[in-house]
Amino acid sequence: MATSQEAERLLELSLSGDVSKLRERLSSSWLNSASALDDAIGLIEMKWRYREIGFEECLRAVFCLEKAINDVVIMATRNENSVVHPMGAGLVALLPGEAHSLGAKVVTQKLGLEGWSAQLLVDTAPGTLQDRVRGEFYHFVGISVGRDEALLGLPDTIAELRDISRNRDLTILAGGNIFDMPQECYAFLGADLIAASADAAVRYLRSDLRAPSAHHN
Repeated sequence: MATSQEAERLLELSLSGDVSKLRERLSSSWLNSASALDDAIGLIEMKWRYREIGFEECLRAVFCLEKAINDVVIMATRNENSVVHPMGAGLVALLPGEAHSLGAKVVTQKLGLEGWSAQLLVDTAPGTLQDRVRGEFYHFVGISVGRDEALLGLPDTIAELRDISRNRDLTILAGGNIFDMPQECYAFLGADLIAASADAAVRYLRSDLRAPSAHHN
């Protein structure tokens, strides 16, 4: 996979366990870090999958990266310059059986800082996502997929979400490192976009929704 020098540096700091330097690196350009974070997460997963790092190293890297992200988000949301009016309400969710929430967390925070009222759902109990979509109005739902086998039931899940949503024009995005083929290969899923990165999700939502009134007055 092609990665940026910034992603390589984030990977290096994550593996070293230096949360302080990670936090400093991220806080210097938080709004522009989403793509590099996506790549760094992918690198950690790839190195573990190909046994270039052990399980403990993988856990430490993910823990350090998540801790640094949490710290930066807290600092960013306290900064008056980062407070913006919500452009719409959305939900980013893990599918049942998914265990890794770091990528979804990056997407959620990126959307929040870009002006969306984005919630993160990490409760992967069956039916939880449907209950949330049935009970609240969302302009979009983002689904994080981390396992190939999860794709088998995803078309039915997406169709059900559209059917039960309080928004008849619900936009649905799917994302995750398993999506490594062209968009058209995943047309059968029924999603509006397969987001290759947090930046791709933000760009799509910006053009598709623009504001809460884009679908409903």
